[in-house]
Amino acid sequence: VGTTLRTLHGIGEAMPHVTLRDRSPVTRIERGGDRWSVTAGEHTYGADKLVVAPGPFVDPVLAHFGLRLDRTLWSMVNVWFPIRHEPAQGPVWVNLRSPGPSEDPGLYYGFPEVPFDRAGYARVGGNFPSPVLDDIRAYDKNADPAVVRRIAGWVKEHMPGLDPEPAFASTCVAAQLIRPGDPYALRREFLLDH
Repeated sequence: VGTTLRTLHGIGEAMPHVTLRDRSPVTRIERGGDRWSVTAGEHTYGADKLVVAPGPFVDPVLAHFGLRLDRTLWSMVNVWFPIRHEPAQGPVWVNLRSPGPSEDPGLYYGFPEVPFDRAGYARVGGNFPSPVLDDIRAYDKNADPAVVRRIAGWVKEHMPGLDPEPAFASTCVAAQLIRPGDPYALRREFLLDH
């Protein structure tokens, strides 16, 4: 995530019509006529369009506008495993096999070793919630040990190039639309500048 954010920040800095301000908390957003006014830090900015992209923190942000998005929050677990032998390099992959007779959903994804983050390890994640959250304030950054064991078991069975003993574990949160197939998921009331 850190590398992605640094990359996106660098792209933004290179764009001629983009101004980035770090550590400038937004204290006010107002609509006046056809323009938005955003106060952040010591400055007020004006714009014709306003994009609000809070990711899993969508509820507290949209609450300021009196809105709520029909969504669910997934807490997801990622685990790093030592690489035993090649092939250490490879593409990002997703396993979408049907679940077996156990409670294992059979949905996993992974990333190869990268030299800039935990060299010597590959990352494998469960592509299922652990748990589903109703409120972002319930998010626990500690990985569920049962899910870590489940991922390690899958790695032991399916990835002989990795040591199945987990080295590191982390969590992340993804905001999922409840009706992802609904073409009207972003209804007019969520498009504040229509």
